[in-house]
Formats: sequence, structure tokens, C-alpha cells
Amino acid sequence: MKPNVWRKLQNTREYLKYLRIALHVLFWLIIFFFFIYVKKPLMGLSLGMTALVEVKDVIIISSIFYFLSYYVVPKLLFKRKYLHMALCLVLVYYFYAFVAFVEYSLLPRFVDIPGKGYHMYAQRLLNEGVVGILRLKDAPEILLDLSYLLSPALIMKLAVTVLNLSTQAFKLERDNLNLELAFLKSQINPHFLFNTLNNIYSLTLDKSDNAPAIVLKLADLMRYTLYDSNAPSVPLEKELLFFANYVELEKIRHTKRVTIDVEFYGNSDGLSIAPLIIFPFIENAFKHGINKSIKRSWVSIRLGAENGVLKAEVGNSRFSPTPTEREKEKNKGKKVGGIGIANARKRLDLLYPHAYTLNVVEDVSSFLINLTITLK
Repeated sequence: MKPNVWRKLQNTREYLKYLRIALHVLFWLIIFFFFIYVKKPLMGLSLGMTALVEVKDVIIISSIFYFLSYYVVPKLLFKRKYLHMALCLVLVYYFYAFVAFVEYSLLPRFVDIPGKGYHMYAQRLLNEGVVGILRLKDAPEILLDLSYLLSPALIMKLAVTVLNLSTQAFKLERDNLNLELAFLKSQINPHFLFNTLNNIYSLTLDKSDNAPAIVLKLADLMRYTLYDSNAPSVPLEKELLFFANYVELEKIRHTKRVTIDVEFYGNSDGLSIAPLIIFPFIENAFKHGINKSIKRSWVSIRLGAENGVLKAEVGNSRFSPTPTEREKEKNKGKKVGGIGIANARKRLDLLYPHAYTLNVVEDVSSFLINLTITLK
């Protein structure tokens, strides 16, 4: 990793670290003022004296909260160390109970507290002394008091945890989607390269004068498939130019027995599309409509955009010779039509859910695909 990149990464981490600390401090300040607002009427003290008393509450409650959040839950609960967790919870209870006992024993000696509710609660806690605390005589009241003070922090922690889990689930879903899209695209590029190289090989064997021109066209096409198509979306105009170059390559390869009719129309300015998402339909039209036929054959392609909607009509002639027994055995268990159309459907489902229509019309002599995509 380059030094400047590493430095930027460190700066980002430092920034996030200090931001996290600042947010925690801000949160406990809010809790501090909340405690003052609640306890001032109960104790009957001035604002300043109530604030001094509540400093103790914030320190004690924050200590218990971080102990539970960063040790008990992740280290014990999630790892199913239930005995250790139970011992820690008992420790938390006695810690808070003894702190409360010390407060109610000493604070009234130094501060005149008018609030009757405060003295009634303190008297119940002090009646049995330390022995009463050890015997858990006032456990319900102590636990209720502790839960009440901890609840704001625990609710916030729960909300943050749920939000983080949702974010992680969304990120995992997005990463899985990207992996699947990358896998589907990786099947397109080698497939196209394999078919075209086979055609070039056949032409070189025949010493055809068209071979150099096809190599140049192939270089342009592969540059697009290897580099430009790596982006999530490309300008529609560039994608249509890729199709035009591909068709020109096919025209060079085929003889006059093949009729290739291509039309590009509409306005593609400002529109983008997922790269190579339509290409399998065009490729299959040539592969299955022309390459397997020894008779006169045809391919018809109409591509255009109107009002942000891309329309594609791709048709080809069909020729279905009777396969030999050897071919039947070779193709046994294979899906007719290859992986191109199936992958195109999957990519359409992933990238344009509820924003495309795909209709296939076929008979004994023709195969036609009508595709519309609402582009963003």
C-alpha cells in the first residue's frame, strides 16, 4: 500500500475513533442532565447540589454499562459462558447495592435533603444494614432502581446494535449481489472470446483476406469487454457503438447468403445501462440463427431508446438439422441454448427488477426476442 494511502487510512481511523469518543461523551452529558431533571424534584435540592449528586450516578451507571456492553455480553453471553456471566451479574448487583448503601448512609450527614421520598427509600435500604444487602432483602427495589438508571443507555445500545446488524445484512446482500454479477459477467466475456477466436482460426486456415480486419475489430471489442464494461453502468451510446462494431465483425465473416438487417434509432443522450446485458441475445442470434445454418438465413436487430425506455427486438432464422447419434450422445444432459440467455435473465432480474419485460416468440423457422428496459 502506498504511504499516502496508508496515511489517509490512518487519518480516517483516527477521525472515526475521536468521533466515537465524542458521541459517547455527548450521550452521557444528555443522560447527566436527564438525571438532574428527574432527581431534583425527588431530592428537593438546588440545581447545583443535584448536579453534584448526579455526577456520582453517571460515573457508576456508565461503569456498569460499559462492563456489561464490552465484557459480559460479547465475552460471556455470546460465547455461552453462562456461569461466568451469572457471577458477573451478581457482582454488578452487589457493587451497585453497596454504593447505594454508602450514599444513603453518608450523604444526609453532609447535605440537608428535604425530599421525603428520598428519605423513605433510604430508610428501607438502611433498616437491615449490610446484612440486609447480603441477604438480598431489598433486591427487588435495588434492581428496579438499577434498571431504571441503566435503561436509557441500554435502549440506545440496543438501537445501535439493531442498526449495525441491519447495515451488515444490507452490506452482505450487496456484496453477494456484486459477486453474482461479477460471476455472470465473467461467463460472458470468455464465451464471446472463444466463439470469435474459433471464427478467426477458421478464416486463417482458409487464408481469407478478411482475417486482419476481423482481428482489428476483435481488439476494439475486447478492449470494451475487458475495461469499459467493468463499470456498473456505461453510457447507452457507447453500448450501442459496441453492438454496431460487433455486427460489422459478423458481416465481415459471413457471405451473401446471410441477410443482416440492423437499425439503431431514438435518443440515447444521458442514458446509462448495465454493460453487456443485451449482448447475449445478439450473440445468440448469430450463433444459432446463422452459424448453424447452411441455407439462406437472416438476423434482424432493432435497438433504440424512447422516453428513457430501451427497446430491443432481436430476431433470427432457425435451422434445426437432425442430429446424429454421436451428437445426441455428446449433447445429452446439456441445456439447449447455452448459458448466454439464462445469464442475461439473471442479470436482468438482479439489476432491473420490475423494470423490464422480456418476451420470446419462436416457431419452426424463426426466433424473436422483445426486450424493454426502463433505464435510470
